[in-house]
Amino acid sequence: MVRKIAFAFIALCALVCAPSCSKKTDTVPEKKGNYPSWIDNESEQVPIQFGMGTIVSTKSDGSIEDPGLFRSSALRYGVLAVDNFGEAHPAVTGVPARNEESTLWEDGREGMLKTVFVDGSGERVYYHYPPYSGSGSSERGYTFYGYRTDNTNTGFTAEPTEGGGFVKSGIQMGPADIIWAKAAASGNPAGYNGAYIRSLIAASVPEGATGDYHFYLFNNLAPHFNFEHLTSRFKFVVRAESSYAEATMDGLVRITAIRLENVTTKATLDILNGTLSADTSTSGGTVNVNRDETTPSYPKNDDIVWGDSVFLLPSALDDAAASDGIKMYITINTDEFGDQEYSTTLKYNGRTDNFEAGKSYRFIVSLKSYESISISATVDDWTDVDASGSSPYIIG
Repeated sequence: MVRKIAFAFIALCALVCAPSCSKKTDTVPEKKGNYPSWIDNESEQVPIQFGMGTIVSTKSDGSIEDPGLFRSSALRYGVLAVDNFGEAHPAVTGVPARNEESTLWEDGREGMLKTVFVDGSGERVYYHYPPYSGSGSSERGYTFYGYRTDNTNTGFTAEPTEGGGFVKSGIQMGPADIIWAKAAASGNPAGYNGAYIRSLIAASVPEGATGDYHFYLFNNLAPHFNFEHLTSRFKFVVRAESSYAEATMDGLVRITAIRLENVTTKATLDILNGTLSADTSTSGGTVNVNRDETTPSYPKNDDIVWGDSVFLLPSALDDAAASDGIKMYITINTDEFGDQEYSTTLKYNGRTDNFEAGKSYRFIVSLKSYESISISATVDDWTDVDASGSSPYIIG
């Protein structure tokens, strides 16, 4: 199974109140040598910078862990900036970004993670808030949207709609942990812009400090992403019920395939609202559980996850699954009988239509012996805390 790097992002509760955007920047304390000129010079463009979060431990079960900071420089997500008039930023129209560690020289603090823009080769790219032209009622402010809809690290460009929205369509369900986040300036209804950033800097320097403008980045004042999972995660565990069962089946019983039927296979993400909707023409489709290993899976007396996690729309949003249930088919191969296929309808608490986004459902295939196989299901939250599930049933 391909190892995927997980991430987590610090949940920031509130934006500290800041002075009005009209506040003069001459209140900024004495400058340091690396104090950028754009803070005082309002004719210069203000760079788009994101706040920093704490580095956390990573997981490798094929999904992005809650609550949301990427730690791998190889992992990308898209960023869209939309102003308070509903128009996209001239350049930030769904551009790739990644998280990287902060440095004392550039950020004022080490050992944290921050969002940075990159190009196709992974090199840093810098974007700025558009300058204030002096015309119109106010300077445009921006809200930022982060999202990841597949595992390719490409294709983040947002698609504008006739109604003034932005979407990502044709999303393939199954292989990707689809995530979404919104970074809004609650301290400035118009959104983030150059004047607001300058006011945050002026307000965030502690009394007696000597002009360290970085404080607004790690005091929760800059834009930040707190990602949400938009799908249900399905994991499959294959195990021998006992050491005796393992011994009787060793080399004789192999799990060769698992697939799911009666599921939606494509969806559309509304980027501004963070909602994932099914492409109804693909209901009733099939998703295979990917397993990269080429050797057969012999059941062990241990909870071993079979294949990659599968990410699906909650079944309540899938008309076909809500009425008939998601069907799981498992192929078990033996030397004596060849391939034998078993099936069950996936349920939680006895129902087929109550799977939820952001929840992780673990289905256990338990082989009691060479002749007897049962399947049961438990539900975990995204951090794998076990909870009660449905009762097992006997296949053989």
